[in-house]
Amino acid sequence: MERNYIDEMVLLKAFIEHRSLSYTEVQEKGIVPVLNKQDRRALFKNTIDKFKRWQVIEPVPDSDPKTWTVILDNATTEYNKLVKGIEQKQLIEKYSFEYLHDKVNSNSKKLVGIKVYRILAVAGFIMAALSFIAGLSLSQLLSQIKHIIHSVLPQVH
Repeated sequence: MERNYIDEMVLLKAFIEHRSLSYTEVQEKGIVPVLNKQDRRALFKNTIDKFKRWQVIEPVPDSDPKTWTVILDNATTEYNKLVKGIEQKQLIEKYSFEYLHDKVNSNSKKLVGIKVYRILAVAGFIMAALSFIAGLSLSQLLSQIKHIIHSVLPQVH
């Protein structure tokens, strides 16, 4: 799949490692996608301009192809900031996921409790309906149910 973006971290790390890179080298080494489309060239130029604003690279005068050298201390500082930012995002995502996971578990336990209460309510309603239909009191109905259970399963007490 073709990359249509410029990965700032990869490019910055490459500048740190190589100390100096040209327009051609960043493409040949696969650091950025081939800059054969206008949108890719524009993204690359924006990234280079951003690096200049951050003061992490500076152009080599009169170079052909255009070449930039790294200002190592600034580049390392900016790279570490980017890494730290990504790590913080990952921590936030991790803890957000864990929070949601805990919430789902909590809600699942509540749903189990609700199901138990629903079953008990239905059972109570059925017992009340049977006692009404049979004309028995609730305690008489329970006694009859207990008697039926003991006759079907004599080992149950």
